[in-house]
Amino acid sequence: MRLSNMMEMVNHRVSKTLFTFTPAEMNKIVAHYLRGVPYFDLALNSAARTRRSSALKSRGYSANNDEVGKENGAVVHHERLERVSTHALPTFSANSVKGRVAETIIQELFLAHDFNVFHYGMERSLPGIAQLTRKTNGPVNQQIRSMPDFVVQDPRNNKLHFVEVKYRASGAFGIQDIKGTYPWPHAFFIIVSPDHIKCLTYKQLSLGKVITPTCNNLLIKRVDLGLDRLRIVQFGQLAKKFFTGV
Repeated sequence: MRLSNMMEMVNHRVSKTLFTFTPAEMNKIVAHYLRGVPYFDLALNSAARTRRSSALKSRGYSANNDEVGKENGAVVHHERLERVSTHALPTFSANSVKGRVAETIIQELFLAHDFNVFHYGMERSLPGIAQLTRKTNGPVNQQIRSMPDFVVQDPRNNKLHFVEVKYRASGAFGIQDIKGTYPWPHAFFIIVSPDHIKCLTYKQLSLGKVITPTCNNLLIKRVDLGLDRLRIVQFGQLAKKFFTGV
């Protein structure tokens, strides 16, 4: 499902409820939908329990073990409420989700330019092999693990490009962030941060160029990809909306 369609669906579902969610909660709802986790339903149920608990307390009930009180002879059980939105994800999981969101934003950016976009990364091309590569070393293992996220094809000239997408909250990226030997010298590294979308090729990174929060290596300046500046800005604003405060 395209990101725009998914956002429309989530907003529609929220509009049909009596509850409101903060921007940070909305970001988490969408990020979890990308992974197939029904976070919206969990958050909605949590909000419903909060409202019910508040209503019971306003009528004078007090907690007693797991009973809040009795009404018309019926025992009303108090469910211990731990809001899903306050649970901190493990660092690796949180970074993985952010990385997937960044990939989806860049995928949609290329699709908006009518590029053909093919998933090429290890997880998509060779499902299940990630478990195997953790148990072995060697050049084949390294080449598999370093597969770029996408192959994109420019409809104007049919030229193919490797694209690697990285999310960096700091907005910084350099050759030191690429582990081991990288066998894809023509790949474009697109770095997504809450403030900018920037880009360098692997060759440029290997020659010592770096991406920093203040550098001028913006994606809108890459004439070799020929992307529309206004659309890049629009998708940059979308990235900022997703990643600010997350």
